Amino acid sequence: MATCSVTMETGPVVSGPTTPPAYRWTDEDTRKLILWRSRNSQLFTGRRNASTDAYSVFLAERGIKGVEAKALKKRWENLVAKYKSWSGTTHANAIC
Repeated sequence: MATCSVTMETGPVVSGPTTPPAYRWTDEDTRKLILWRSRNSQLFTGRRNASTDAYSVFLAERGIKGVEAKALKKRWENLVAKYKSWSGTTHANAIC
């Protein structure tokens, strides 16, 4: 019985499509979001998908890539929750 050996050649490792790095949100972005949100309150009508559409406008105006409107909506909700939790504390106990 004859044996056969197979050699494998290895070529360059090709990975899948590269994804751009995630956007790094800054404090300045947060400030601009708060200002923009207060100035554009008319976009947030409470109708279905109104807020998601409005956050898409913010992302487009700022030229932010790699962040979805849904994630920005969640960021806003977290900011509001943090503000509400801090608004009940005294200034001596607040973390700045």
